Amino acid sequence: MVGQTVTGKRLATLAPPAGTTFAGITGAADDRTFVVDTQPGSLDQESQPWQPRTWYLLQIDPGSAKVAKLTPLPIPGTAQGTNVAAIALSPDGTELAVALQPDGLNDPSALTYLLVYSVATGAVLHSWFATAASDPADQPQFFDGPKYAGPDSNLALAWVGQRGLAFGYSGVIPAKTANGSDASQRKVTLGQIRYISLQAKNGDDVIGAGQVLADLTPGPRAAPAPLACGLGTLDAILVTKPGPALICGATGGSYSRGGDGKTPCPPAPGFGLGLVEYAAGASAPSRVLATYTSRCAGPLVILQPLWSNPAGTTQLGLLGLGEDGRTAAVRFGIFSKGKFTALPMPATAGGSALDPSLLNYIAW
Repeated sequence: MVGQTVTGKRLATLAPPAGTTFAGITGAADDRTFVVDTQPGSLDQESQPWQPRTWYLLQIDPGSAKVAKLTPLPIPGTAQGTNVAAIALSPDGTELAVALQPDGLNDPSALTYLLVYSVATGAVLHSWFATAASDPADQPQFFDGPKYAGPDSNLALAWVGQRGLAFGYSGVIPAKTANGSDASQRKVTLGQIRYISLQAKNGDDVIGAGQVLADLTPGPRAAPAPLACGLGTLDAILVTKPGPALICGATGGSYSRGGDGKTPCPPAPGFGLGLVEYAAGASAPSRVLATYTSRCAGPLVILQPLWSNPAGTTQLGLLGLGEDGRTAAVRFGIFSKGKFTALPMPATAGGSALDPSLLNYIAW
């Protein structure tokens, strides 16, 4: 669907090629140039993450008779069994960055590659690698491992102008039961947003050749705690110039007193939320852009910026304050001058307009 951001008016609907479905979308800075990928079948299949991908250029022209045009790209398609972890189109629309694990289906510890393709020719312009964590206790992870459902993420990888790429990097140690077997609870020991310059040598390790853009490693946080971004930012990256700076949805810990399992949302407002900015290399927010308060804490509360102007003064994103403890009440809109203004968010086939799992299908 092609629509106007502010009014929600639908301008065009574009079908994927016969026998395929769209698996991801990423946009350039002109709001008119996009790259999409398709896969055979539907996203509901259990094997969806491992289906081959084919790449297309999507160009939109709201003032013309044909609003949306889809053109095949010479970028090589991925093979069956490849895990596509993230996609990101450069601001000028000439280069496509893709994080992929070519043998992810058969070998979860296989190398993950970060590749930058020429949109015009399909040639690989830049290529780096990172080894996956066969034992997470010994080795941090590049991206967050294979995904098993949903579209190809356009949030886990971000361009820093035309100069480089930002990505998440984490270390996770599985918890152990009394007999030493793996348990469901995990301990996160490292959480970083890292940056690699396009000047880095091809074939280098993407971690060793890069630098830390922001350190989000978790630690003790007594309530009420200062606003800070959590590990959810690792696959929801929003970078602005100059700096570069990282903008993310932050939490401040619970201010509530007296909440219990029967009353998930106490009578008095108590959960601190905010939109904050991290300067390059920082381990704590350098600027608070906005603050909000919710009666509830937990997965029903969301504050996620998806786009920002270069100055970091205006963002598009989602806000859900979980007012009754049961309904997410996620709204799409504009963050500016400390205020949030809701905008129309179109419903989609197979999902509600209030479902935050549809995030990766939004691009400007």
